[in-house]
Amino acid sequence: MASVTKSPQTMQFYARVLSYISDTADLRDNLVLQGGGALCFFYGSCRMTSDLDFVSPRLNRRLTDQLTKGFKSATGVAFQLDEGPDYIVVTYRQESQVMGVVEITEQTANDCIRINNVNMLSGTELLTDKITTLHNRLEKRNLVVETDILYILYLLQKGYFATPKQIREKARQYGYRAWDRQINNRLKEKLSTRKDIDEQTLDQILCIA
Repeated sequence: MASVTKSPQTMQFYARVLSYISDTADLRDNLVLQGGGALCFFYGSCRMTSDLDFVSPRLNRRLTDQLTKGFKSATGVAFQLDEGPDYIVVTYRQESQVMGVVEITEQTANDCIRINNVNMLSGTELLTDKITTLHNRLEKRNLVVETDILYILYLLQKGYFATPKQIREKARQYGYRAWDRQINNRLKEKLSTRKDIDEQTLDQILCIA
C-alpha cells in the first residue's frame, strides 16, 4: 500500500470520498466504515487516519467500478486498484501525489449505525474489533501497536463497553483466539506499566470476565 501523509489535505480528501459514498446508493447501502476513519470522522477522535477502511457483505464489480471509474469521472482523481479474492485497495493519485487510500474487505458487520448517510460500526463494535485485533497482533506477530491502544482508550473514555462474550464472539468471527493465558500474560506485561491504563481498563483489554 502506498504511504499516505496524515494531513488536513488528506482529511479533506477523505471527506470528499465519504460525501461521494453517501450520494451513491450502491456504495451507501453496501459499505460499512470501520477503524480510524470511523473514529476520526464520526466519533470525535482528533487523531487523523491514514486510510478509510470499510467492510462489505457483497464486494462485487459494480462497487469496485463506482469507487474507481465512477469516482474518477466525478472528481478527475486517478486511481490504482489492487484486488484480491476478498478485498480491494484503491489508491487515489493526483499526478505523483497520493491523495488517499480506501480498503474494502468482504465481511459482514455485526452492529452498525448510519450517520449522514454513511454506515459505520457502532462504538461497541469498534471497541470489540480493536481489542481482538490487539490480541491477534500480539499472538501472530508479537506486536503491540500504539494506535490500537489509543483507540481502545478513547472509546472506553467515551463510555463504550464490550463484554468478554462480545469480544470472544468477534474473535471467533475473525478466526482469532480472543483469550489465551499465555497471550494475556504477555499483553499484561506490556501494558501494566502504562500510566494511562488502570486495573479496570486492563481487565477490559485482557477480556477478563
